[in-house]
Amino acid sequence: MARDLRFIVGCMRISVDLERIGDQAVNVAQRAQYLNTRPTLPPFPAMVELADTAMDMLRVAVSAFTNLNVHQAMDVCQMDDEADELNVQILKDLMDYMVNDTPAIQRAVQTIITARCLERVADHCTNIAESVFFIARGVNIKHHCEQ
Repeated sequence: MARDLRFIVGCMRISVDLERIGDQAVNVAQRAQYLNTRPTLPPFPAMVELADTAMDMLRVAVSAFTNLNVHQAMDVCQMDDEADELNVQILKDLMDYMVNDTPAIQRAVQTIITARCLERVADHCTNIAESVFFIARGVNIKHHCEQ
């Protein structure tokens, strides 16, 4: 009975996070459309890495939920640190770029916002992983996922 209730509560939490991930995907697409109409910025490899990390986290989080696999859920939590570090690296790289090329500031700001959206996707994936842990084990690890 308790596990059934945890499952219902967990599903409700996860549905909110999935909806917010969808919102972030729309934000990323809107920024991509804007950036596509402007001169290109130099490549920022950390941005590609962040996008890949966020997508991997989503794939693993959904799999963890589907299988109620706490080991996969913990993998997602550990991946969040990488996403956070990549977001900081992108911000630093773009700030350096803006100092040297002020006409590119608007494009760089849009890229920073995109990176933040991807980092938020990673955060929502972590929330999903925490909900999986709650459903499977009955333990709330919110904000303690990495422990």
